Amino acid sequence: SINLKDCLRPMEIFCRLYALHFDIREVSTIERLKQLHTRDLFDAESLREMVYLFDHMWNLRFMNQLVEYTDLRKVNDVLAIDELTTVEQQNLKNVLSRMQQLEEIVKRDFG
Repeated sequence: SINLKDCLRPMEIFCRLYALHFDIREVSTIERLKQLHTRDLFDAESLREMVYLFDHMWNLRFMNQLVEYTDLRKVNDVLAIDELTTVEQQNLKNVLSRMQQLEEIVKRDFG
């Protein structure tokens, strides 16, 4: 199992650090990404990819919480990976791999 909220942290940290660096006052991660794109931190394709990554993880988190609530279980951010289909597991691996790359960029620029 994995904690989906923890999986979102690399993107949130990335956006917060660069927002501070560029004096961006937006509080939404997606809006920060858009502003960082306008500052030429990354191209349009990378923006689309990062929005997809963030949105995908949020949707997984929401659906996981919805299932737990419907099943009368304690709602949390822990996802049982073995309950995902093979395609969902592979997609999750790809998304998490890209999130790790954001951590490397932050380490490179601020480490």
